[in-house]
Amino acid sequence: LNEQKQAIIHRAVTRGLNPDAPLKPSGIPWLGEIPAHWEVSPLKRVASFKSGAGFSLAEQGQENLELPFLKVSDMNLEGNERQILTWRNTISRETAARIGAFIFPAGTIIFPKVGGAMLTNKRRILSIPSCIDNNVMGAVIKKGDLDFVFLTLQRLDFGRLSKPGPVPAIGEGEVREIKVCLPPYDEQKEIVAFVREETAQIDTAIHRLEREIALLREYRTRLVADVVTGQLDVRPAAPHLPAEPSDAPPASDDLSDSDADDLAPEPAETEA
Repeated sequence: LNEQKQAIIHRAVTRGLNPDAPLKPSGIPWLGEIPAHWEVSPLKRVASFKSGAGFSLAEQGQENLELPFLKVSDMNLEGNERQILTWRNTISRETAARIGAFIFPAGTIIFPKVGGAMLTNKRRILSIPSCIDNNVMGAVIKKGDLDFVFLTLQRLDFGRLSKPGPVPAIGEGEVREIKVCLPPYDEQKEIVAFVREETAQIDTAIHRLEREIALLREYRTRLVADVVTGQLDVRPAAPHLPAEPSDAPPASDDLSDSDADDLAPEPAETEA
């Protein structure tokens, strides 16, 4: 379902909605041809990119302050699948100024920029002004429709573009120079509406299946715990379990002549 959803998004944001539109080479290897009236632009013309700030342990764990201070793990909280609506840490504006944490405006698109989390290619949108830690980067949109740019960033594989080394990472300079295609603004809005309609049922199915998987895992964990702690008596089920495969050597009838020779007793020594 996720692959089907991504295929719909990719087709819409790279070819548009008119199958008969004339095409032109984009000059971008992964993109191929695009509608002739679309623009090819580096991301630095679409958004301003900035990394987050260090977040010391002494500042963490505070709640109900003015600004969320977001970490990569906050992207995985339930309800944050697209827009950041919940968080674990907050700070005041005074603290943000003291530690040099930039306050990103609402509508900023954030994503992991280092480590294994970067390879997941998560993208999230800030619902209110927030700070982010130094494992996260923010894109403040300055050209185009926010939702269209969000779809475009979802199609970029930062793992393929990251710096080589033991820990994958990508910097602001590399992200700014990535080229993307941009249709006219009105067409961006039409593409977003089309994608939203086409993927609504897929999103519902994905959410339902993910919930079922989570419940099954929870049930399995509880079942294992009950068995190993003796709370569940499994003795009545033992006679009905399938027999385990035997580790005994094959019967002699199945041995080849050479195998039989190897297993035969050596003849006793006789005196000359």
